[in-house]
Amino acid sequence: MLLYNFEGPKGTGKSTLSKLLANYHEVHDKVPVEIRHFDSDNIVGYKDLLDAQDAPYNLIFDRGLLSYQLYDWLWNNGLSECVEKDYLGLSVSLKQPVNKNHFDTLMNEIRYKYVILYSSNPDLLETRIENRRQESGKGMTPLEKQTLRESNAYYQAMGEFLKYLYPDKVLLIDIVDEQTPEELMEYILHKSWWWVNERKTKINWKRKRTTVQRKDG
Repeated sequence: MLLYNFEGPKGTGKSTLSKLLANYHEVHDKVPVEIRHFDSDNIVGYKDLLDAQDAPYNLIFDRGLLSYQLYDWLWNNGLSECVEKDYLGLSVSLKQPVNKNHFDTLMNEIRYKYVILYSSNPDLLETRIENRRQESGKGMTPLEKQTLRESNAYYQAMGEFLKYLYPDKVLLIDIVDEQTPEELMEYILHKSWWWVNERKTKINWKRKRTTVQRKDG
């Protein structure tokens, strides 16, 4: 079962949140959780879901359809050597745009939330990435900074659109200050329907520290 799908530019904390939520669900649900990461050699697809349906583990996707389309565009069809991938039961060509049918299928498969992260302060993302690279001594190039800002704008715009289409499944979060990963995890749990309706547990979450665009589902 696919529990969450995280999307967003570099520096927003997708991988950290994926790990925190995986650990949380493993402890509370007593079921192993596997995290699938997106990169040019590994595009998560429908077979990942089919394999997991009867398996004794759950899934979290670290990137997915939005990144699939974005990086193909940014890389000027740099992934086109893959030709086609089977994503959620629908044939997706990297030379063609992802369509609404793909997202309809994806939203039906996600149990909890499709989480899209971005920042209205892209300087914050640059700072985070620069800090990660301090040990190597390699700062961001002008092209990397431009790509980061373009991808950040893309996730914000597409996040608003998908939030409009799927208000109950999409959670759009603006990383505007230094929220801790634990606070963001609690917020995501708080907004997940099962947390409110099944566990009846209230989280003491500091709302003022996180901005979420539109009305959350």
